Amino acid sequence: MVSPAKGTFLRVVLPKNSTANILPLMGPTGKVQLKEKTLLAGGITTEQIVRYIREYERLRDELLHAMRSLGILREPREKPQDEEEHKVLASGTWKKLEEVKSESRESQSRIDKLGQEIEGLKKRIDRIQELIETGFGPGEITLESGGFTKIVGRIPTRRLEAAQRSIQSNLKDQAIIALGGRKDDHTYLLLATPAEKASHALQTLALYEFVQAEFPQIDQPDPRTTLSSLLRERDLLTRELGEEREKAKAFFLEASEELNRQADKVQEVSLLLKAVLKMGEGSNVTQAFVRLENPPSQKVLESLARQGTVVEIE
Repeated sequence: MVSPAKGTFLRVVLPKNSTANILPLMGPTGKVQLKEKTLLAGGITTEQIVRYIREYERLRDELLHAMRSLGILREPREKPQDEEEHKVLASGTWKKLEEVKSESRESQSRIDKLGQEIEGLKKRIDRIQELIETGFGPGEITLESGGFTKIVGRIPTRRLEAAQRSIQSNLKDQAIIALGGRKDDHTYLLLATPAEKASHALQTLALYEFVQAEFPQIDQPDPRTTLSSLLRERDLLTRELGEEREKAKAFFLEASEELNRQADKVQEVSLLLKAVLKMGEGSNVTQAFVRLENPPSQKVLESLARQGTVVEIE
């Protein structure tokens, strides 16, 4: 999780003669950067200004949504912009946003795919390791053979003799039991019985805490050969996954910088166009970037509004 940014950031455009009255409102801890400028919008109409503002507000929302989705911290910065940039900014920002989102999806897709492949290999490796522990060969545990069904699994060693007696009592000469390897307090058991008796045999063994095992198809006569091959494949994919995650980290840093830069541009140009709308093109104004430890009070906001300022708060 990404921690939220500390403090509050204000972008303010105010009439040039109001600066002295506004600065004290920011308090002793406020950090203020000022720049004097003349508002210009390239002579576009009021209707065009309103349309640009709406588009930038929508673009701002999309940028902030993308940043939240990616876990990117919004870090507003002092980056004065030319309000006339509205003529070229929108198309370029939409393009960069889509590029970042597309690359993020592709990166996550590659990571997910590798992760799924590794998990699949781990399951196969676990089953083959268990096969080796049984002490039976791949040919011995073939489930269907000559009309017989073979059941393989492990049973608590302390219950083995009772289970054998029960099987012999219930199935008599229609069941053959072979014992395999031992692991901890369990013993592996192989039971062969006619197919029509398999369900009854399983029910009987279940009474003695028998756990049936399932094994993957093995092409090699020696399961250890297959295991070695799978371990090599797992290690290779694990290295690839590590490399993809490192690439994703680098991409995250680049995307964080790029999206924050684009958000600064969009916020700033939108603010300046609102100032043009309110104060008129050609007005001499002061542009302020203000950092506060806490959000401004309602009293401060009302005072700013009375003095004809345009304010954006992040």
